[in-house]
Amino acid sequence: MSELYSTLKATKIDLLRKRKMTQTALTKYALPGYISLKNIRGKETYYLQYRDEYSKLISVHLSKDKLALCQSAFSQKASLEKELQEIDEDLRLLSLVEIDSNQDITSDDSQSSQRILDNAVGISPRHKYLFYLTAGEEAGDYQIHFFTKKEIHNVPMIFVNEHLESRIGDYIISASCIVDEAADNLAKENTTSSALTPPSTGQYHTKSGITFKYQPSKSGYTLSFFYKKKKYSIDYTPYAQYSGDINKIELARMGFKIEQFIRMNAFANEVHKYYERRQNVHTETQKS
Repeated sequence: MSELYSTLKATKIDLLRKRKMTQTALTKYALPGYISLKNIRGKETYYLQYRDEYSKLISVHLSKDKLALCQSAFSQKASLEKELQEIDEDLRLLSLVEIDSNQDITSDDSQSSQRILDNAVGISPRHKYLFYLTAGEEAGDYQIHFFTKKEIHNVPMIFVNEHLESRIGDYIISASCIVDEAADNLAKENTTSSALTPPSTGQYHTKSGITFKYQPSKSGYTLSFFYKKKKYSIDYTPYAQYSGDINKIELARMGFKIEQFIRMNAFANEVHKYYERRQNVHTETQKS
C-alpha cells in the first residue's frame, strides 16, 4: 500500500509540474477577444474584436499575416486550455493524496532550455498593434515584431529575467508599451519626412492663399494656377537640384515667384491702362 501511495504522490507531483508549465505557456498566448468575419462590399474581411478596460468594443483589421498570428495564438490557447482542463480532472482524482506543501514542483528542464517569452503574443494598448516576441542570442534579450497597417517593424526588448516565469504577463505588458513608444517614434519620423519632403509633383499654395500645381519640366518645374478666372503657367528654376522630392523651402520660393509674377502682371496692366487713358485724352483734344 505504501508503494502504491508513493506512486500516486509522484504522479500528483508530476501533474502539478505539468499544470504549472501549461499555465506558464497559456500566459504567452493570452490574446484578448475573438476573430470576427465580416462581409464588406462582397469581400470577406477579418477583425480581432475585444472590449478594452472601459468596455469599449475594439475592432482591429486583420491582414493575412495578422490573421495567421491571431489564429495561431487562439489555437495554442485552446489547446493549452484543454490540456489544463484534463490535468485538473486528473488532479481531482488524486485530491485525497497528500504531498508535502514544500515539495518543489519546478521542472528543471523548463528552466534550463526554454526562453520564457519566445513566441509570446500581445496587442499594444494605444495603437492596437499586434506583436509577437522571438528570443535573441543572449539570455534575457528579445526582439519584438509588431504589425502596422502595411509593414512589420522590429524593436529590441532586453533585461528579461528568464527565471521569473510568474512575470510573463508583466513582461508582455512592458512589451506592449515598448511597441506603442516605437509606433510614436515612427509617426514622428513620417510626419517630419512628409513635412520636409513633399512629392515632386503635387499642389501647394502661396502665402496669400493662391493654390498652384507644380510638376517637373526640362528646366525645373512648371507652375500652373488661376488668378481672376484666368489660368497661368510659368517656369520655375529651383535653387538646388533635387532627386525625387523637394522641400517646403523650395515650395515657398515657388509661391513667392507666383506672387511676384502676379504683381508684375498687375503693374503691366495698370501701365497699359494709363497709356490707353492718355491716348484717349490726346485723341479727344485733337478732335476738339
